[in-house]
Amino acid sequence: MEVAKAAGVPMVSYASTSPALTTADDGGYLFRVVPSDAQQGAALAATYGASGYESPALLSMTNDYGSGFAAAFKDNYDGDICAESTYADDATDFSSMVETVISSDCDSVVMITYATDGAAIVEELATQEFDGMIFGGDGIADITFANEFSDASSLEGLTVTKPAAAADSPLGMLFDSIYYPTAEAMGYEGGIYTKEVFDAVAIIGLAQATAYRTPITTDGVVDQLGVNVAGPDAPQPGASGVHVFDANGDVGGSGFEICTFWIDEEDNTMELYCHSTWNLFEGLMDYGIPTMEDDEDACPFTSDAGLALCEAADADEDHPCDAETAADGEECGKIVKELCDENVDSGCDFFYNATVEESFAAICDGGVLSADAAAEAGEWDTGFCKGLHYTAPVDPVDPVDPVDPVDPVDNVTKEDVEEVVDEVPGFGLLSAVAAIGVVLLLRRRL
Repeated sequence: MEVAKAAGVPMVSYASTSPALTTADDGGYLFRVVPSDAQQGAALAATYGASGYESPALLSMTNDYGSGFAAAFKDNYDGDICAESTYADDATDFSSMVETVISSDCDSVVMITYATDGAAIVEELATQEFDGMIFGGDGIADITFANEFSDASSLEGLTVTKPAAAADSPLGMLFDSIYYPTAEAMGYEGGIYTKEVFDAVAIIGLAQATAYRTPITTDGVVDQLGVNVAGPDAPQPGASGVHVFDANGDVGGSGFEICTFWIDEEDNTMELYCHSTWNLFEGLMDYGIPTMEDDEDACPFTSDAGLALCEAADADEDHPCDAETAADGEECGKIVKELCDENVDSGCDFFYNATVEESFAAICDGGVLSADAAAEAGEWDTGFCKGLHYTAPVDPVDPVDPVDPVDPVDNVTKEDVEEVVDEVPGFGLLSAVAAIGVVLLLRRRL
């Protein structure tokens, strides 16, 4: 930037997203066709907020990209940061940084990185058995990021934000029809900001051509940018969107896509699935952001007793709820049954309410797994289902002592009845049968 400024040569960047550039002393020579990370920080914070995680470790580079993006995330995140670490962008050892994440008991990681350092951090998290969710930005938001891994399985579930392409346009479709077949023919998988590169080159070329045709000799290339080319009255269509430079050389952009790395089980390949969006006007549109509830390792219970059970199982490698045998499964099932019998916990619906979608109760009926489930289940699952419906044997009831026979009542005569009638007030309300019963009762008491 300083070189271009000193030489009086305008620059149009295709990937400079640092918020610091908005107010940088560039002499008016720096423009960019990607939005500032001040926006991406808001998009990433909204994405993280929708996930249900609440205790993020924030890991970022100390360069302009890392520090600016991280600051924007913190400005837009309402919760507390569990742990925060920064590193130089040429760092290679992240073991101590990850140790801090784990010792601080963070449930997730938000990392602002490039591809090589990002992969090293993710692999170190896997090595130290971190089991929380990981979030990142556009520095790793490309399927080629998987090429940085020795074992890409640790990448699964990582969710990222990246600038969104505009709605389909003639120029965008033309670019796609030429670029992607050519890239495939050359064996190139593609990369980040390919359309933005095209737009930056096209805009600077158009500005040069416009300046050449302008009769006023003082109107150089820089004078065309943001005025006659990509200005408020001359929006510039591009492959990545429609560009309008403001007074700082920034563009509003088309918002951000939210994507997640998943393994395609059919062919065992890593895929980057873009499912949700965020933009300045509509905010977050969530159509599939992974949540804490989606995490198979997350505790299914909500009560104090349920959470304590999960903590106990995590802490004890011999705990029956963290084992493999049928006996352990049955014992764990009994523990869960007792928990649900004695506590109000919405998590129990998963085990006992068959109407809950994809619940265990839907395949475990009365202590027996369904045929389809049994064919795929392990012995622990079979035992667990049995334990969930365990009924303790009832202690035998002690025999009742025989009742002493009642002495026979002497024969009741008519005179006896008449005598009782005289002694019982309001006899007119009693039937004759009731009167005889009263006599018998009196006789027994005598």
